[in-house]
Amino acid sequence: MTTTLPAGLTLRTATLADLNAVTELQQTCDIADSGEPDTDSEDILADWREEGFDLASASSLLIGSDGRIVGYTDIHPGSLGMIVSPYTQVHPAYRGLGLEQYLLNLSEQRALQYLASPAGASIPRAIRAYGLTEFGNRLLEEEAYQLVKIDWRMEIEFAEPPLAPQWPESISLRPYIRGQEERIAHSIIQEAFSDLAQRTYQPFEDWRAWAVERNDFDPSLLFLVFDNERPIGAVLGFDYGETGGWVRQLAILKPWQGRGIGKQFLRHVFGEFYRRGARRVGLVVDSENPSGATHFYQSVGMHVASEIRLYQKEV
Repeated sequence: MTTTLPAGLTLRTATLADLNAVTELQQTCDIADSGEPDTDSEDILADWREEGFDLASASSLLIGSDGRIVGYTDIHPGSLGMIVSPYTQVHPAYRGLGLEQYLLNLSEQRALQYLASPAGASIPRAIRAYGLTEFGNRLLEEEAYQLVKIDWRMEIEFAEPPLAPQWPESISLRPYIRGQEERIAHSIIQEAFSDLAQRTYQPFEDWRAWAVERNDFDPSLLFLVFDNERPIGAVLGFDYGETGGWVRQLAILKPWQGRGIGKQFLRHVFGEFYRRGARRVGLVVDSENPSGATHFYQSVGMHVASEIRLYQKEV
């Protein structure tokens, strides 16, 4: 374990005023690891606003001698254990100094302190962390973390307009009505995802803060699907301009799965992103989804672009 910082580096907690600088760090690391930026400040802010998370006590910043942020980590309480932030990163210029291990161990110490407090009494005694690169995977395995599951990041690129949807009889789609149908979308998503391993119910207020109450939310990209008048599906998309479109959640209630509705739903979303100028669309899917979601997305032309590993350590 790295217990001391190299000369010239200092440590402090983050504040909301650091959001842009932390985002810049993440995007610099994205470019170094995958060739392009892949982090949005609204995603980081949504994590910081989660119920039960205290930025002042749960975050850590590494500061270089020039005052710039060169490392970040935080720890969140979750229903399945304490979660080391997927935004735990070290600037490429400072890698190879043991700082990744230092930040991981620092968040582990904070996790143990939280679990020992009254607030942590009901949380399982486990620490979870994401492996996003080969180096990150090796570090977690060396620190005695066990692989829990693998998610696929899937993508599709368009050289021409995607196929238009062909809806079955009685099935229709429209954008949701803002201020009236958030609970409908939430209910569909939670029910449809209820049998996924390692997933727990997300209360409405938490989902609304994570999905809707953010500056980059576009109400015209939250769609509902109906069988006659009954809502049976929901999809939440985000348009990231040059980076492309992102399908954050897509859900069809179980009685309507396997009937081709999801494929038409996705074609509609692809077409909407294409109309807005996006030529690439991505999403994340559980590789062990019992509904066969990976094969479903492959059937519409998507491919696996990368993997996200979730690890866990019992404490």
